[in-house]
Amino acid sequence: MRPLTFLWLLGPLSALCLAAPATAANALPTLRCQLESDNTPLTLDAVPTPDPYTVKPVTLNDRFRFKAVVVADASGQAIDHVKLYTQEVDEAGRLVLHQVSYTREMVAASFGQPTLTGVQWVYARRMERQFQFECHWIGGRP
Repeated sequence: MRPLTFLWLLGPLSALCLAAPATAANALPTLRCQLESDNTPLTLDAVPTPDPYTVKPVTLNDRFRFKAVVVADASGQAIDHVKLYTQEVDEAGRLVLHQVSYTREMVAASFGQPTLTGVQWVYARRMERQFQFECHWIGGRP
């Protein structure tokens, strides 16, 4: 390979390498939630979205549904708020057992802390089945 060809290839590659850290530094974080019910663990990564109605819940052990909604502000540069929902699922339908909201200020204060939520324990109506979750930020900056 001729030296000029090598330098020509290196130019675009070095531009990509220099751009990557700036893009990663501006990226919004992901909310990672560790869920567990009846000794069945599940990890859910909730990415910021401008439209909370597109977020789908996950079902654990056909007993509990959990939804983590991380809403970005209009500019897409910061987290506006977070809402977490836990529902019990049975033959009669679904029942909301737990719902919590975190404002922009609460989200900002939680960044760098070990957890946003702490360990939360939620109990079903019948047979007192338990569901637990804990959420924390990974990557980016809210």
